[in-house]
Amino acid sequence: MKLPTRVKVIIWVFYIVLVINFVESFFAIPLLVETLPEMEEYKKFVNPVTVLGVIAVIGHLFNFILIWMISKKKNWARITYLIIILLNFPTVIGNVITETPSFLFSYLNLLFISIKAVGIVLLFVGEESKIFTKNTRVTPSVTE
Repeated sequence: MKLPTRVKVIIWVFYIVLVINFVESFFAIPLLVETLPEMEEYKKFVNPVTVLGVIAVIGHLFNFILIWMISKKKNWARITYLIIILLNFPTVIGNVITETPSFLFSYLNLLFISIKAVGIVLLFVGEESKIFTKNTRVTPSVTE
């Protein structure tokens, strides 16, 4: 069974948002390090920009794999992506309120997570949700 056009569009939007967010994170990380006074303590031992950059790469790679698995009709990936989006909402809202690391990056992240939330909800409703369920036949048991 091929992916419906709407699902393909949602997956491509996920990929586009992921790439834009990946590029944006490398501009936001140095700003974040500058704005958080707690980072001064860590500068003695390791460069916090490098550490946060590695964490960002790993996180984006994990998101890429999840999106790829969603495109392979894996229901667990769709559920995991939904959970990650829901867990990220409070952080993004908090960043918007405090404008951390900056006004632009905070609102960009709010836009990105909103787009992902709409996309993932669309994968759970209507005809699109049916591609994630296995087509199994239930055979009646023979009882005497």
